[in-house]
Amino acid sequence: MKQFIQYFLTLMIVIAAFNAFSQDNRIPGQMMIQVDINAYSPEGAITALENDFADYDFDADHKKLSDRMKIWLSTYNASRNGDKLLEDLRAHPAVRLAQFNHKLELRETNNDTIPNDPYFDDLWGLHNTGQTGGVEDADVDGPEAWSMTQGGFTSLGDTIVVAIVDGGMSLNHEDLEANLWTNYNEIPDNGEDDDENGYVDDVHGWDAYSSDGSIPGSSHGTHVGGTVSAKGGNDIGVTGVNWHAQLMPVAASSSVESTVVEGYSYVHDMRALYNETDGDTGAYVVATNASFGVNYGDPDDYPIWGSMYDSLGSVGVLSTGATTNIELNIDEVGDVPTAMDSDYLISVTNTTDDDVKSSSAGYGRTTIDLGAPGTSIYSTTPGDDYGYKTGTSMATPHVTGAIALLFSHADSSMMEAYKENPDSIAYMIKEYILYNVDPLPSLEGTTVSGGRLNLNNSLMAMDTVPIGPQMTLSEDTVELSLPLMQNDTVQLPVSNTGAGAMNYHVVASDSAGWLSTDFDQGTLFGSESDTVDFYIEGDSLENGTLTGETYFVRDLHDEDTVTATITVEVGMTTEVNNPVRSSDVTLKVVPNPFKNFTRIQLNSKADIKGRVTLHNMTGSLIKTLFEGKFSGDEEWIWRANSGGGESVSPGIYFVRVVMNDQVHTRKLILQR
Repeated sequence: MKQFIQYFLTLMIVIAAFNAFSQDNRIPGQMMIQVDINAYSPEGAITALENDFADYDFDADHKKLSDRMKIWLSTYNASRNGDKLLEDLRAHPAVRLAQFNHKLELRETNNDTIPNDPYFDDLWGLHNTGQTGGVEDADVDGPEAWSMTQGGFTSLGDTIVVAIVDGGMSLNHEDLEANLWTNYNEIPDNGEDDDENGYVDDVHGWDAYSSDGSIPGSSHGTHVGGTVSAKGGNDIGVTGVNWHAQLMPVAASSSVESTVVEGYSYVHDMRALYNETDGDTGAYVVATNASFGVNYGDPDDYPIWGSMYDSLGSVGVLSTGATTNIELNIDEVGDVPTAMDSDYLISVTNTTDDDVKSSSAGYGRTTIDLGAPGTSIYSTTPGDDYGYKTGTSMATPHVTGAIALLFSHADSSMMEAYKENPDSIAYMIKEYILYNVDPLPSLEGTTVSGGRLNLNNSLMAMDTVPIGPQMTLSEDTVELSLPLMQNDTVQLPVSNTGAGAMNYHVVASDSAGWLSTDFDQGTLFGSESDTVDFYIEGDSLENGTLTGETYFVRDLHDEDTVTATITVEVGMTTEVNNPVRSSDVTLKVVPNPFKNFTRIQLNSKADIKGRVTLHNMTGSLIKTLFEGKFSGDEEWIWRANSGGGESVSPGIYFVRVVMNDQVHTRKLILQR
């Protein structure tokens, strides 16, 4: 009892702390509202709200944050009950969304700047040869990817733009100015909105702090911009993930949430204008990068901010967010924005040069999408300088740059489809990134993808591999007989026949109380298989036929579910007939990844006929290693050659073992 009381008190203290934090980061007397234009005109909504909430001294249109999306910053008497006002606002027919305005924080780990040394060798995250004492190839494979594209333009000739939503950026840095986005429809410093986009003098971007076209300098934003797209191949300083993509600075990483909304609104407006005018005005923004947020934040308290990602996605823009620099399970404690539920947001954590998740970074199986290099990252800083920074802020621009790089590699048919369906193709780009990571043990089961960003894998997959994992069952019906008072086990093999990681869980139907499983959750990478045990509890079953269903559900995609039906005839025969059994086979590949050769090891507890074959990423046969009867322990050495003896290229391959009706597959990674 004492332990329970102590636990209860501790829990109450934690909850109180969370609640206090949630209250403390509100800005007193400020709300953000998005009006419902289906119910009222904007003007009518403002009038109705100010009349209906006059007791709160409610100023509904204190500042317009987004004309296109009808979002305003509103004020009220801070001495009144804000929670009651929010509740009433959300119930008002003129309001689509309402929330408090909040203070935010910049996500950067404080660390001393190391003196600059402008050489590519300093960029271990792009090309790791062990130069920092870490693990060789613990990188995103920059040089390999650049052999296919160096970024900058789409196959249809559109100039790719990335919005750096941060504190600003040095506009005249020697390694950034060549890639600085310019709005050529705007005349500088004339105080007029020349292109009639709703923003005055937005020549190089937007400053949401002062709501004008001035762009403040920022060490953080300059560093982020360099990782995304410092000019490559110019014999100056460093190179970004992209060599040529243009950078649009948007100063909005404020401690005030409404400033963030205004910054995102600018990006949305510019991309929407580009779509509407076929490129005559606006900007071809494909990604936004943000490195700020609210530790322990509940996304439900920030609906307007959260809705921005879907709005951006609807016009073709993917967004990235840096998760917290505290080792927290975001699935459990929450975070803003990286716990927000949007198909168009990619949440990023930090990996080190040892290819493990940083011990000072958040994680979450269903919230944090992937890892990227973020510890001791060398990039541009103000004053034509360079230096190191650490944090999820440094990991995220690697992913943002990857988005832009994939857009430059997409073929013309994909980009034509992007014009017609910008949201669908943007989501497809996200999937190419998440489903082609390098698997890492420290990220498996703690992130959606289970791995770290790999540019080369993603680009190659765009050319050769179907998007995303595919969950399949080798058997979807099982029929068996069970004597009275006897228990039994059914084993169902599940496979991922597509590309990329698949997190999944398994349940038995509630109506079949006699059927259960102790399997919790699993992860399958491309072409991997697993076996799940289901238990039939026959102790209390009577004569007759019973039918139950089992559901294999892919996490985050509940619509992607496969069902197996198990039918049991109880007490009608004494013979147990279960055609779906484990083949008692273990398949291993050691080492993996490998450079010169690898050992393929098979253990079979029964003499079974079968064959072992090697295939490339398209499924084509490379080599047959064995065909005949397996017996006990078997081992084959593959020296990275084809059936004709020719050496094969570095990349991803699969070993496939077929025996009776069962198939076992493992992925091999050949490096040079």
